[in-house]
Amino acid sequence: MSILNNSIRCKVFMQILQLIQETESWMYRQGFQKTTVDLGYRPHWNRLRRLVGDEAEFSQCNLPESVRSMYGKDIFSAAPYERSRTESNAWRALSALVEFDSSGHVARSSRNVKLSGKPLTPESFNISTKYKGHLLGAGHTETTIRNNMQIIHRFLADCPIETVSKETILDYINGYGRYRKLTAATYRGSLQRFLEFCQDNGFLPIMLMYSKEASNRKQEIDRQHHTIPNQRPKEKHYGNVHNRLWNPSCSC
Repeated sequence: MSILNNSIRCKVFMQILQLIQETESWMYRQGFQKTTVDLGYRPHWNRLRRLVGDEAEFSQCNLPESVRSMYGKDIFSAAPYERSRTESNAWRALSALVEFDSSGHVARSSRNVKLSGKPLTPESFNISTKYKGHLLGAGHTETTIRNNMQIIHRFLADCPIETVSKETILDYINGYGRYRKLTAATYRGSLQRFLEFCQDNGFLPIMLMYSKEASNRKQEIDRQHHTIPNQRPKEKHYGNVHNRLWNPSCSC
């Protein structure tokens, strides 16, 4: 049974502001980083405060209605892969309040969820796990595997493998133009190796013409960084300078 359903059983008398303050203090004592609380939890707590008021009692019977008012749907009943990144962060933040209100603590697993960790669909998660095993088998270091999997996770969160198409992949690659040139090249390389792995193992229902189309996307990204050199006509090649100087009879 979910956290929300468990807490509905008992009547809650703690006010919203008091509950947020006590939950936040407990999280700091347990070693949660300030940036994690500031960026991943507090914005959603404050949004709830503004909606219901600081002195309102934290009644679980009203929380689903408040959530629908804030996010347009009940994010507690939605499947993880159906939530947007913002909704996933909101679910984690509000679940922390529910859990602390009912038990006096927040699960340690909540601490390990990254702010960008939008849940994957079942098939995307399965392929991600297999690719991680592939990297381990190839002998990559732990840091290399972690960095690659973060890139792959972000891609699969935005482009689930069940619905991915050539157009969405190329549009996603084109989005790397907002990063610095070296960063964009790193992301593009990691994603290309992952997609090649998927194609080689039959995980992708589409075939990608990387040699040409990805190259065109790279040029689009480079244009955004103003790094494409001026196109100049090729100068006539006069051959090896050493031969021209010391072997005048050479026709090179």
